[in-house]
Amino acid sequence: MNGRKNIGIRLAVCMLVPALSVAVPAVGGTHYVSPGQSIQAAIDASSNGDEIEVAPGTYGEAINFNGKAIRLYSTAGPNDTTIDGSGHYHIVQCISSEEPNTILEGFTITGGNANGTDPNDRRGGGMFNFNSSPTVTNCTFSGNSAITDGGGMYNDWDSYPTLANCILWADKPNEIYDGGTSGTSVTYSDVQGGTDQSWFGNGCIDAETVHAHAHLRAMKGIKSTNENLQAAIDGEGHEFKQMYPGFVAEAEKEGNKPAFYSFQNALAVEEIHHGLYSEALESVKSGSDLPKTTIFVCQVCGNTVRGEAPDKCPVCGAAKGKFNEIA
Repeated sequence: MNGRKNIGIRLAVCMLVPALSVAVPAVGGTHYVSPGQSIQAAIDASSNGDEIEVAPGTYGEAINFNGKAIRLYSTAGPNDTTIDGSGHYHIVQCISSEEPNTILEGFTITGGNANGTDPNDRRGGGMFNFNSSPTVTNCTFSGNSAITDGGGMYNDWDSYPTLANCILWADKPNEIYDGGTSGTSVTYSDVQGGTDQSWFGNGCIDAETVHAHAHLRAMKGIKSTNENLQAAIDGEGHEFKQMYPGFVAEAEKEGNKPAFYSFQNALAVEEIHHGLYSEALESVKSGSDLPKTTIFVCQVCGNTVRGEAPDKCPVCGAAKGKFNEIA
């Protein structure tokens, strides 16, 4: 379905989540999609039990699963793989009695503008589910809108989708809306305005600013630079010495490779941050400033380097182009 163009936005939010497991359809054939090709064409060509593997890039289209029990996933995750359906009422549709073995995994969904005249075309700009219960994991919904409800996702007529490890942010007028007898299950996700909703489940958070204000109150205000740096050093030390080793071990035990590599990368990066904070504290104690320099951050693992971005990230192996200059 087509509508007026809406310019989507992308949202990057870092979250720490435990190892997750989702239903996986029986594996049949695998279809491969690269930039310039159509995801919908691959869906149309697929059969129940198939997988569709999507390479990094932006895909300007809207998709409909057409009732198929397939796994549609990206190889690089939502930061590098976007379905931008600007000009469509719904970016993703499950309206043919899809069940949990219909899986959407690893995409940013943006640009949906449900501003049509039919009631159903005024709901669910990012994703519209009707009598369907798909599984959505590791996806970001942002920059979608609807006239009525469910800018991020609208579920209608006995739809019970499952969301895990997702981000829903800056969709209007709200992120998720369950119509009729529908009910969404949301766990380990960051959902704007979700705190008081019935679907706000285990491991969910609503806005990093809530945490920031709570931490500030707990600290009774802002302390001295020395004290704040020491607190940062202690926190980073706890993470790479105690917290992340436990996460890594648990992910390895469960055989969850994406979580294992994510936590392993985070462990290494937190140790680097620990060293940077330690240098800063020593500089403050000596009454001097750290040398002014350019800072680059790897957008895959968060590795932080000063001076020049390396040709290859020593933590995750990402290419130099994945480093963003921040100072």
